[in-house]
Amino acid sequence: GLNETGLAHRTVRNGAATVFGNLWALAIGIVTLPVVLRGLGGDQFGLWVLIVSFSAVNGWFALADLGLRTAAIRAIAGSLATGDDEQAGRQLGAAVLALTVVAAVAALSLAAAGRTVLPEWFHAPELLRPAMRTAWSWFALQVAAELVFIAVQAALEGAQRVDVSRMIHAIRQSGVAVVVAIVATRTGSLAAVARASALTTVSMCLVGGVVARSRNRVRARRPRPDPRARRGPGSR
Repeated sequence: GLNETGLAHRTVRNGAATVFGNLWALAIGIVTLPVVLRGLGGDQFGLWVLIVSFSAVNGWFALADLGLRTAAIRAIAGSLATGDDEQAGRQLGAAVLALTVVAAVAALSLAAAGRTVLPEWFHAPELLRPAMRTAWSWFALQVAAELVFIAVQAALEGAQRVDVSRMIHAIRQSGVAVVVAIVATRTGSLAAVARASALTTVSMCLVGGVVARSRNRVRARRPRPDPRARRGPGSR
């Protein structure tokens, strides 16, 4: 039937978007990482790789969402499946609020640890510790933005728009990688790279939120089929 065909198309589209997103991330890394290495030099690049390993996208802080993303996707998908857009909106609001609290706690903890104990724990060179402390503070802001943006991705994936979610993620990741490479080449500064990465991430998350909202508005404006229209002339 039409429903089965639509489901098959969405499954293929979403699967293709996931594969493309993974390959695109790999390609961007292969192209930009050598540029960043040349710009920062070995010591600063090593510290930058260490800092990025705490990302909320594919690093240690990816665990900080406490399962909220999966729960939000299931809840929103269930509400949308029954046509209850208002309930889905409330669930998205709850997810944003919960993830904002988590993001604030995670960012403050990371910034505090980055300015106090982490440079010593990871045996950062003495001359680079001031820059590393500044870099940790900026990266804490980036982690906060990444965590809050999880709610936007959950809304899209709950609406079966994994393709749009992966597109936004790929654009955001590409933008950050390119900006980091440019700043590393021009400044050779770890702190400047962390600042550029954080501000670009925040900007890209805001743009992604606008795109996701526009997609949801288009979906909401589409007329829903009237079940009564399918009944025969004599049915009640």
